[in-house]
Amino acid sequence: MKSDSTKKSSTKNSDESKTSEKKKHEEKNRNESLEENLIPSEKKIENDLKIIEIEEYPNYLESLLRQSDWFKHNDRFNLLKNNFENKFKSILEKKKIEFVDNGGNEIDFYYTPGYKKEFYNLFKNYRNKKNEYFKELSSNMPSN
Repeated sequence: MKSDSTKKSSTKNSDESKTSEKKKHEEKNRNESLEENLIPSEKKIENDLKIIEIEEYPNYLESLLRQSDWFKHNDRFNLLKNNFENKFKSILEKKKIEFVDNGGNEIDFYYTPGYKKEFYNLFKNYRNKKNEYFKELSSNMPSN
């Protein structure tokens, strides 16, 4: 009789491990499909940002901030900031070369257009808004 119960036990353990492996496999497939769905939208955003002129970035950022689900788009905000900084860096280098070619000293070069100030002010507002949102969430959570 003991051998029968041992066989049942080993069969049961085998079935449980198969079920567990099956669940892991299904979870993995689900996560991969979610990632595949996210990647095209991120690529679309990245392509949109390549098309947008740097002067329009503050308007784009402001429109993101006005959305009701703004707090869900942290990746978008970071991507927007990184693209803005990369574009501005290349523009800054061009302006600096132009300044030096016109007889200016490299040390005297200063260039801060209005759209840069506006963009960074909006991004600062985003960070403050995000911090306030999460502080409010944590204060509303019941203490353990």
